[in-house]
Amino acid sequence: MAGQQNPAPASNPMVLSKPQPFDGTCGATAEAFVGKIGLHAVTYPKHFATETSKVVFAVLFMKDYAATWSQTYLDKVFNGEPVVFNDFNNFRSSFFDHNHRHHAKVALRNLRQTGTMLAYTQDINQHTRTVATNIYGASKSEVQNSFSSAQNHQEPGKILLSPWIRQISRNSTNSQAI
Repeated sequence: MAGQQNPAPASNPMVLSKPQPFDGTCGATAEAFVGKIGLHAVTYPKHFATETSKVVFAVLFMKDYAATWSQTYLDKVFNGEPVVFNDFNNFRSSFFDHNHRHHAKVALRNLRQTGTMLAYTQDINQHTRTVATNIYGASKSEVQNSFSSAQNHQEPGKILLSPWIRQISRNSTNSQAI
């Protein structure tokens, strides 16, 4: 038996912390919660082989109002009815920030450089992506492709600003609706 080694079982070296219990707080807290659930599903695909397992995992970390809200989905699981995680979009409409677009526009209007140029540029790009996606109807992939294309053609040493800035600037000078 000496010299015989059992191979170690293959495992995912990445370890994620459990999501914080979600109580139904709207906005960024809800978005972070859904993001954390999604990270677990992607990082540990064997644990989330079915859509139902994703929903059950999310419900496990809901408390207070969110737990009451999720009862319909839990009932479907107990009754053996199919539950699709992407159909969990009611969660988004119930808990996400519905004024996200407005907040992004206000943030762009009020943006001032208070730190490094890099941080300032990241703030501009973050809010511009939100505005481009929500106001101009650009899909997330169109916005991402636009950013990627701009990065590929960027001159060394220059900071990348969102290609959507020109469109937003043009429209805000033509109309103060933004």
